[in-house]
Amino acid sequence: MSYLTFDKLNNMSQSIQKSLNENYHFSTSNTVFLSHRHDDKEEVKKAVGFLAQFGQKTYIDWLDHSMPSQTSSETAEKLKDRINRSNKFVLLATPRSIQSIWIPWELGLADGVKGLDRIAILPLM
Repeated sequence: MSYLTFDKLNNMSQSIQKSLNENYHFSTSNTVFLSHRHDDKEEVKKAVGFLAQFGQKTYIDWLDHSMPSQTSSETAEKLKDRINRSNKFVLLATPRSIQSIWIPWELGLADGVKGLDRIAILPLM
């Protein structure tokens, strides 16, 4: 089994971390929808840098200024749209991910529209 540890992610080079600002936004080319628990913000930022090494731009919902400030049906519709339009779907699996109510919903949606070849799990232990 292959996985990424918190220590390995924390020891990533500064050059990868510098690319964060330009790599967590939505576009239709090389975009990964990163499903994650919002309490894992530091791990999310590092995962964005990790994915950037492979030329991937990453969509993060809490950085999307078009998202409503309060969770609503509009939030769900926007997330569906972003998942549909993203090239790939990656679930950032941390010990706290199981507590998210959104991750299973997002994964189920991605499973229906992406197919197994465009879905991945990035486990952090």
